[in-house]
Amino acid sequence: MDSSYNQRYRRQIKLTELGRAGQQLLTNARILVVGAGGLGCPALLYLTAAGIGTIGIMDPDLVSITNLHRQVLYSEKDEKKPKVEAAKHRLTELNNRVNFETYDYSLEPANARSIISQFDLVIDGSDNFETRYLINDACVLEDKPFIYGAVHRFEGQVSVFNYIQDNGEKGPTYRCLYPEMPDPQSVPSCAETGVIGVLPGIIGSYQANEAIKMIAGIGKVLSGKMMIIDLLNNETSHISLTRSAQAANVKILVNYGFYCKTDSRFELTVNELEEWKVSDKKFKLIDIREKEEVFEGMINGAVYFSVNSILREQNQLLSGHVPIVFYCDTGKRSGKIVNNLLDRDEALNIYSLLGGIKAWRNK
Repeated sequence: MDSSYNQRYRRQIKLTELGRAGQQLLTNARILVVGAGGLGCPALLYLTAAGIGTIGIMDPDLVSITNLHRQVLYSEKDEKKPKVEAAKHRLTELNNRVNFETYDYSLEPANARSIISQFDLVIDGSDNFETRYLINDACVLEDKPFIYGAVHRFEGQVSVFNYIQDNGEKGPTYRCLYPEMPDPQSVPSCAETGVIGVLPGIIGSYQANEAIKMIAGIGKVLSGKMMIIDLLNNETSHISLTRSAQAANVKILVNYGFYCKTDSRFELTVNELEEWKVSDKKFKLIDIREKEEVFEGMINGAVYFSVNSILREQNQLLSGHVPIVFYCDTGKRSGKIVNNLLDRDEALNIYSLLGGIKAWRNK
């Protein structure tokens, strides 16, 4: 170790639990962070500062101004830049000793095992069920632990799944907690309900801390329990978890997106929408995002309706024979409203814009 190395990590090396040997383990480590958003940003910052040797950053999205209240890795000048590009630039400025491997696309069943197999552990910074279950199942198949985090309004959760102890015994998996993927439409997103900006900072920092402990082999790992933090009431609790042989028995990776999508018959791609607009096809385009999101701009020709007003005025709004296309930020909320309306009347001529306004802007 050269003098600048010792100087940079001196405060960590002074920890008797870590020391020089532990710091060297961090330097040799490879950690994959899936999702460079609210959870991924603080995790990436602290892993980089701690001197993790190689960090993988995976995220297909661009930086949006709405990200900045909680995704503290980015600045206003990064708006519309790929997150992995902006993250790598900022993190390299923080610590140019770290090697960054970037993936500007989504984790998919076709690439999950080959990518995850290259890393010691995975930090889950995702915000959707299909990615979370995919991370879990790929980690089970590759015998890799992953560090789970989730946030909602003022409450956050963190745990370590598929952790392998020194004696070879494996801890619970994500499926031991949630054996089957829930209906994604039943869980509101942060865009719908909001989230206090410091919460993902705290949970993401916890995730980074668990990663450092696991790599260095120190402390007590959050395996077999889930920590729940309520910032509004300053309460912390733990839920005990046990490994279920049946839930942990993963054999293959499946098309997880299948469980999280609207029926494709009622989805419209951005290319199809563009063709409709060019051909002067008659249709209604309705933006169902929150008002503050609409202020960022709408798709040309769209009108705004709140979800509540759509459900309240369904008969009047959906009268007529022209098709109606709903869109939101990513297509999840519009898919939810389409499913809801079709449950009421399956004859409706309605669609959800696949990928939402983000896909439209990135086309």
